[in-house]
Amino acid sequence: RRREVALVEGKRRRLQIHARDIEQSVGTLSGGNQQKVAVAKWLLQDADLFLFDEPTRGIDVAARRNIHQLFDQLAANGKALVIVSSDLEELFETCDRIGVMSAGRLVAEYTRENWSYDAIMQDCFSGYSQQAKETVSGSNL
Repeated sequence: RRREVALVEGKRRRLQIHARDIEQSVGTLSGGNQQKVAVAKWLLQDADLFLFDEPTRGIDVAARRNIHQLFDQLAANGKALVIVSSDLEELFETCDRIGVMSAGRLVAEYTRENWSYDAIMQDCFSGYSQQAKETVSGSNL
């Protein structure tokens, strides 16, 4: 138990989770601290690959910055990160590559050297516009 408490306390300090103590119910924490608790659980697994789905949605700027710093640390330690986000600015800040999905398919991949906001946004909707064209061409209008 002592080892577990020390491990959890270390993660709490590292992620700057604001709680009375480690026994406080996660549901009583702020949204940002709840998100950081989820990240702490993942870190305890010591995986080589992390999948983050909307990791900073609904949290304040300081918590967002902390999570982005954590991403940098994980990458520096050789960990692979897949970040799913509808916040394009977040992806620009944190990623080396961006894969764009539209209508359930990967339609484009960009690197820092060739990405642009306009091109990515166009690709985001390309699958849906193709579906619409196929629907119209297949109808008897």
